[in-house]
Amino acid sequence: YMPFALMGDSAAQYEIAEIWRLHYKCKSLAYHWHCKSAKGGHHKAAMNAAFMALTFQPPDYASALKWAEIAIAGDMEGAKLVHKIVLRGTTCA
Repeated sequence: YMPFALMGDSAAQYEIAEIWRLHYKCKSLAYHWHCKSAKGGHHKAAMNAAFMALTFQPPDYASALKWAEIAIAGDMEGAKLVHKIVLRGTTCA
């Protein structure tokens, strides 16, 4: 996957992100690749990036909002809920 991911293929970038997340348990590299994939329009990667941004300490609400909006555009299940959580968090922070 890596050669394609480095060339900008969002599906390959998503696969790399999932390898880092699931196999190596490396949140920072998984987030990096999910963001790259989401920038390329991969809606599932955007959903994962939004959720991951919310789990940072402290949560990164600005990034979570950006990724949640991309996930909503792709009609990802749960994206609207994540969006509401982000908005609630930004008003409480």
